[in-house]
Amino acid sequence: MRHLFLITGFIFLLSCNTTKKVTTPNQSSDITYIKKPAIPLSIKNNTPEKTISKPPKRLYYYSVLIDRFETKKEADKLVDEFKSQFPLLPIKIRYETPRYKVYTGIYNSEAEADEAALKLRSKYAGAFSVQFKN
Repeated sequence: MRHLFLITGFIFLLSCNTTKKVTTPNQSSDITYIKKPAIPLSIKNNTPEKTISKPPKRLYYYSVLIDRFETKKEADKLVDEFKSQFPLLPIKIRYETPRYKVYTGIYNSEAEADEAALKLRSKYAGAFSVQFKN
């Protein structure tokens, strides 16, 4: 019984940690009231639930392969040309044996990457979407 009283008192003190002062127009004195914070409790073990959760990390992301080159110098030339035309799009060179491949964009879905590739095909005929694993 004594332990129950101590635990109840402790929980009460923890829940009374927020106070606010309010002045009403009809009264000249301040009224102080205690507001209990809303903490959802798990039904199984009466412990606070985790209320904020991060979205699950995606397994894949998509990008657009613009072109492939034998030398890095050719790939760098395309990167410079691309940056002058599309300064806001990220561009990256990756060496994948035996060629240097130039990629742009990071997309969450294949449909978004396909749409971007379609727009880029007017300037770069070989552009198509590819999938990468995170």
